[in-house]
Amino acid sequence: MAVLLVLAVFEKQISGSWGFADRAPVIDASSLGRSMLALLLAALFILPFLRNAPARAVPALSAAQQRPAWASLALAVGFLVVFLASPELFSALAREDQSVEWSSAVALLLGSGLLLWSSMRFLRSRGGVRGFSAPLCSAGALLLAVCLFVVGMEEVSWMQRVFEIQTPTVLIEENMQKELNFHNLFTNGFELLYYGGSFVFLMLLPFLKEVAPVPAVLRAVAPLIPGRAVLAVSAPIASFNYDMWHLLPIQMVLILSLVIVIRAAMTAPGRGEMALFAVAALLLVLSQVLLIAFGDRLVRLWDPTEYKELFIGLGFACYGGEVAFRAARGAVFAPRRAQA
Repeated sequence: MAVLLVLAVFEKQISGSWGFADRAPVIDASSLGRSMLALLLAALFILPFLRNAPARAVPALSAAQQRPAWASLALAVGFLVVFLASPELFSALAREDQSVEWSSAVALLLGSGLLLWSSMRFLRSRGGVRGFSAPLCSAGALLLAVCLFVVGMEEVSWMQRVFEIQTPTVLIEENMQKELNFHNLFTNGFELLYYGGSFVFLMLLPFLKEVAPVPAVLRAVAPLIPGRAVLAVSAPIASFNYDMWHLLPIQMVLILSLVIVIRAAMTAPGRGEMALFAVAALLLVLSQVLLIAFGDRLVRLWDPTEYKELFIGLGFACYGGEVAFRAARGAVFAPRRAQA
């Protein structure tokens, strides 16, 4: 989050504004220079990790773990087909109270429920014997469950339209969409934090888990660190960019995600898993190219972000399932101790 804030301040210094306003991508010298800067910053961050030998052996994903990831990629391809065939339908599905928004909320609430169950299960486990702290894992899972619950309810404006709740006057004056939620008080700023934070949690952490020693402070909550299965399901969150493409963090997320999934393909223990991550890498590139090339057909500039939020929800639902599985069986990877 600190990195995102620094980048936002940096953008304000070089452009004279915060740059959060929705706008269509343009291809000119300035935008190309911005993309080159994003590439440079992403390279400076990730290259030191790529030079290091893997911190631990990469466990193979089972067929059961790969199926949700293939389904996630197939869903992303399906949405791209809908966009190319009918931008009107693409927009209709992404409207308030329609299937994409409700699916995002349900996925987040499912992840919240699974983490809540995991929190209670950790309290009954003997985690100390297995190398992790059961109380800390329980508290962490509970905190994450609350966060996902809040985000899920924000997604559907706390079911305002379901129960016909009037928006308070104070929110009507400040809320961009006049809804009973708080993220629309500063929509694009909150979106940037949400998208960036989701990338860090769902994609960057699984990558770092494989390439870097786990600090002692994190070994106590090892069952809460997402694994490669979550990374595979979450890959599409880096795509579906259009109205915020001009922001440095958004471009950096795509570049870093592409490197992460390519590395995952190169280090995959089996051919099926290698194909999975290779397809994910291809999808990241193809989806972004298609959206920029044909984005002028969009009914609303921000429609693609609604689909991005759906895949974030699916990623957290998968994460909740992964944590619940670990909590149920009491299994946790054995991380290598950090070097002094």
